[in-house]
Amino acid sequence: MIVYKATGLMIKPEPVKCKRPGHPNLDANGYTMYVNTHFLTEAEAWRHLQNEREAHLRNAAASVEYAEEELKKAQARLLEAGKLLAKFQEEKARVKK
Repeated sequence: MIVYKATGLMIKPEPVKCKRPGHPNLDANGYTMYVNTHFLTEAEAWRHLQNEREAHLRNAAASVEYAEEELKKAQARLLEAGKLLAKFQEEKARVKK
């Protein structure tokens, strides 16, 4: 029997032979067949890969948004640190006179 493997960052489903589909059986390459890695139809495998790619894209976008917010916070801290240093230096110069 042929099942379709679709995992990780695969670009397209891979047809693989198996004696009996489903967990905990092995495919012809020795990989355990899980419900989210091996599919009975190629269409199911394509849908799974599409969902994986979309989820990957959403996660990457969320990471960028988070990093941008953290960058803004770090820039604000840097600005405040610079202002504090300037005040410190002014006060230090005033006290030395």
